[in-house]
Amino acid sequence: MSTAKILEDDGPDAVTMVSIARAADLPTPTVYHYFADRAAVFYALAERTIQAVDEALMHNLQHVDPKNPDWPTLVHGLYQAYRRAEGYRKILPQLKATAGLEVLMDESNTRTAAVLELVLVQMGLPEERVKRLGLMVAELVQEMLDHALCLNDEKEAHAWIDELAEMLAALAEYYFSRYSGTA
Repeated sequence: MSTAKILEDDGPDAVTMVSIARAADLPTPTVYHYFADRAAVFYALAERTIQAVDEALMHNLQHVDPKNPDWPTLVHGLYQAYRRAEGYRKILPQLKATAGLEVLMDESNTRTAAVLELVLVQMGLPEERVKRLGLMVAELVQEMLDHALCLNDEKEAHAWIDELAEMLAALAEYYFSRYSGTA
């Protein structure tokens, strides 16, 4: 939490193990006891954020009407959840290049895909396509969200999210019209 506050107030360059310890009112060796370096702190912050957002997404996806998913609400809600997570947007550009974040994103996308599969099965998609499409959609959404979160222009970020929601709606409409009643 101390790292997130420093990130929001002063940016990534201000985050050091000493500044984290000072903000947390802890001795610096205590911070090193839990985290090897600043990258480990950033990873922990990203992991906490992704897990919290995933939990909210899983809850929301379980209540999606497969015949009429409200993609704009789902996608904008997801974007806002990441956006409100203190410090996450500040470290995202740096973390995107690390293997650790890639693993976190893969795990998140796998969890999201599993819930999306429940929606896709209800749409009548053939079993052999459900897993593949669920993961494809999860990865597409994550990539577009990350792009929007890295934009400095909030209006442009929302335009990206609007386009993503429209693409998902068109995709869902296509698959539902093609496969409904054939399962």
